[in-house]
Amino acid sequence: MNAHFSAPHAAHPGIAEELRGRAFFESLAPEQLERVARKARRIQLDDGECLFSQGDPATRFYLLLRGQSKLFRLAPSGAEKSIQIVTPGNTFAEALMFLQQPRYPVGAQALSRAEAIGIDAQDFATMLRGSVDTCFLLLGDISRRLRGLIQEIANLTLHSATCR
Repeated sequence: MNAHFSAPHAAHPGIAEELRGRAFFESLAPEQLERVARKARRIQLDDGECLFSQGDPATRFYLLLRGQSKLFRLAPSGAEKSIQIVTPGNTFAEALMFLQQPRYPVGAQALSRAEAIGIDAQDFATMLRGSVDTCFLLLGDISRRLRGLIQEIANLTLHSATCR
């Protein structure tokens, strides 16, 4: 099953508006937001459809608009381990844009009909190279989210099942 992509073009309807005000994109200047929107793609996913597979080249990161998606890893034995359930309004795979020749460390699969926006990671990183201020604002956002995930892990592992 393959995701349904819309082709990018100069005036991609509604994408800039969808991104505006979202946590990861709120620090972008209007012209930066328009640049991101021009290279973005709207993606429709059916229930159970894969967005990307573990090990695929990481050319995009995503903002989930509707539905739910799970991020999962496959063990060499073929066993699947769910890593995270992504809900609307959240971005995922964005930190990979800072790596050389990145590959997705997990797979992503829709848990219901879903819609996402795929952001061109290479162009986004190129844009960031032109603005140190934007870089620091985004690093702050990534740091806050990482702290939240660490706190979630602590809550799940350091407390008894009764306390959780």
